[in-house]
This record gives sequence, structure tokens and C-alpha cells, in this order.
Amino acid sequence: MTKNISPSRRRFLQMMGRTGSFGAAAPMLTSLVAGSAASAQSGHDDYRAIVCIFLFGGNDCHNTVIPLDEHHYNLYNSARAAVAVDRNDLFDKEIVVSGSWGGGRRFAFNPQLGGLHTLFNRGQLGLVMNVGSLIAPVTAQDVQNEHNLPPKLFSHNDQFTFWQSMAVEGAKSGWGGRLGELLGGSNTNAPLMTMVSTAGQSTFTQGRDLSASLVNSTGPVAVDTFNGSDGFASLTLENLLQVTPMRLGAELTRQTQLALASEELVTSTLNGVPAKLVQGASNNGNGNGAVSDLHEQLNMVARIIAGRHNTGVGRQIFFCSLGGFDAHGNLTTVHPGLLHDLGDAMLSFQNAVDAMGATQNVTTFTASDFGRALTTNGRGSDHGWGGHHFVMGGCVKSFSWAGAAPTFEPGGPDDAGQGRLIPNISVDQYAAAISRWMGASPSDLADVAPRIGNFDDITLDLFTPDAIIA
Repeated sequence: MTKNISPSRRRFLQMMGRTGSFGAAAPMLTSLVAGSAASAQSGHDDYRAIVCIFLFGGNDCHNTVIPLDEHHYNLYNSARAAVAVDRNDLFDKEIVVSGSWGGGRRFAFNPQLGGLHTLFNRGQLGLVMNVGSLIAPVTAQDVQNEHNLPPKLFSHNDQFTFWQSMAVEGAKSGWGGRLGELLGGSNTNAPLMTMVSTAGQSTFTQGRDLSASLVNSTGPVAVDTFNGSDGFASLTLENLLQVTPMRLGAELTRQTQLALASEELVTSTLNGVPAKLVQGASNNGNGNGAVSDLHEQLNMVARIIAGRHNTGVGRQIFFCSLGGFDAHGNLTTVHPGLLHDLGDAMLSFQNAVDAMGATQNVTTFTASDFGRALTTNGRGSDHGWGGHHFVMGGCVKSFSWAGAAPTFEPGGPDDAGQGRLIPNISVDQYAAAISRWMGASPSDLADVAPRIGNFDDITLDLFTPDAIIA
């Protein structure tokens, strides 16, 4: 009788035969995949997940959250000139917070962020103002003296890596990966499902020992180094470059085992889960009505969350992305469509999470390389520093915001030059607040956010008190 062999297992056998590395592969693969069944039996009622949506290119925060009071709008409009959003288009997107912004301040979402406005008014969205890469608190005087500044400011590669890892390009692990490994005890029999990326390899989901499972819009990324699986090939190459020739075969075996086990676990997770959970489509600014790539990524995240009981995973960390934000010369034509995609996809995803009864179990947040300069180059905006971000979920404190509303005065206390905002909240604080919600203890935070000891506030008051695990 002929036994059916899955395509992934067949590729694995071929690969191990070509490298002479088959020996120890089968026991590890069998253990990792079979272990998920035992984990599923136990279940996890305290499941929690975070979903990072990374806005690659550097989102223009000034055209995302916009001053609405007359005085500060005029300062904004004077600096932005031709790329400013018309004040008349902002009033029905005003952000009405609990209490007051202080000083007569008022703010509004960009008109294209109707989805986020809906979420804010439902009490499911928090706003974090002026967060960015810092190694310690910084003043305008520090900027002038070049004191305590993060390395390689305004560099895309270095700053998006800093946001994901708290280190510049070349970082070996991300804060999401470190958090996942810290909380991995909840996923004893399914560790490979702790970190999941819908956007290829990312520093954010790279742990010190474990990497993310890679998925696309239909399922797991197939393991096929000989036939062009870019995700697995890049993962394998990165690890192989760090080993000696004598260990090459063993390391290739290990990486292949992990990737194949990941593929099997993702398939098991999705078993019986509907193919479409995130509804709605964004026109991406071009009127074609197509479902955006971010919708597709978040749909896969929703499916994996819905199938969590198939593997019994207790903690998960997801990485998604939306690109195109480096709008030096086309801000008014590109940025509105990107924001529409973002807001619509986040609303649709939260609706899906609510529908599956996981409102209190999932927190989604945005991140980006950096903010943009307030001043314009005529058609767009140049690289900045601090920016505004969103935290979404059922445990977010309703109608809330964290940070400090920035001034818009040239040479003012928040100005690093050209209207680049000096952050008043660090990426470490942002990561620490989210990590506390996930279950990290205060004593563990330095492992996730290594510079958190340089800052006073480690919670940012983003979540309801009863949502924080003691």
C-alpha cells in the first residue's frame, strides 16, 4: 500500500537527501507537530495576542492627527502650506476625549480615517502622541548639543529596526520576539506559533532562539528552498552565515525542521476556520474597490486567532505591514489612500475579533520608521522623528490618549528642527505598556525594552486597570 506524503514533507525528504542531513530530522518534526495536539487538549482561556501594523516609510503624523482649534490649526497650516488638510474637512472627525486636551486644544483625525474615528467613538481606540526612538529623555537643548540622541536618526533602515528591536540595523532580535520567548510558557507544545508574520521576515518577531511562522493570505508559506521560497531561504541563509562549515549540515537540518513544523502547525490551526473573517474593502485611493493587502493580512491573523484552540496556544504576537508612506513628493495624492486603507482594515479586523468573542483578548497597535517634518518641501514631507500612533482593542481605556500634545512653534520645546517632533514617549515605554498588558511582569520589562529604566512612566495609562495581569 502506498502512503500519501504531503508536498512539504516530500520537499523535506528531497532536501535532506541532497544535503546528507536527514538523520535527526524526523524525531524533531514529529515532536513539534504532535505536541500541538496535546496542547490543544488543555486549552487556554486566558489567551492574549498583540498585532503590530508597521507603516513602512515613515507615516506623516501631522496629516494623520491634525490640530482643530483655530490657533494651532493656523500654525499647522502656515508650516504645511500646500499639503495641509482643509480645516473645514476636519470637524466631523474631531477626537472628543475624556476630560480635556488642555489649553483649549482640539484635534481631529484625517478625513480618510473614518474607520478609526468609529473605533475611537466606540471606546476601542487609544491615541499615543509623539512617540519615537529615544535612549533617554531629550530636550531641545540636548538636540542642539547632540546629547543622548539615538543613533542614526532619520535613516529608514536604522529607525524601523530601532522601532522593532531598540537597536539599529543588524539587530539580532526584536522586542516582539523577546516578549514571545518570555511568555512562551503559555505555548509549551506549540512554540512555533508564538510569533507569526504576514509580512515576511521581520526583526520585530525574531527571538533570540525562535523565529516567526510565516504566512500569506491563504496559509503557511511553503518550505521550498530549492524552488524559490524567499521567506524560508532568507531565514536559512541568515542563520547559515553564522555557523562554521562543519556545522552547516546540522544547522540546515534544524532550520528546515523548524520551518516544516511551522508549516504543519499553521495548517492545523486553520483547519475548519472560515476563509473570510475580515469583511469590507478599501479602494486604496484608486476607486477599484479591491480588498487591500492589509485587509488580507489581517484576515489571516483573524483566522489564526479563531483557530487558536486547534493548537492550544496561549500567547501570540503578529506582525503585519502597510508600505508606501515615504511621501517626499506625493503626500496629497498617496497619503489619503493609505490612511483609508489603514482605518478601514483596522475597523474590519476589530469587528471580526469582536464577532469571535475575543474583544478582551487582542490588542492591535501601529508603528512606523519615524514621523515626518512639519515643514513641507512643496509637494511632500521629509523624514522626522516623533509621531502619533494608535492602540486598538477591548482593553484600551476608552476615549483616552497618552503623551503630550505637541506645540507647532518653530524653535519651540518640541522642535528638533524643521518641525521634527522631539518624542516625549520612547519606543521602550510604548513596548513596555503593551508588554504589561500581554502579561510581562515589571521585573521582566528590561528584557523586552532594555532602556525602560531610563524613563519614569512604564504603563502610559493605556489600558483599563483590570486588564493588566498582576
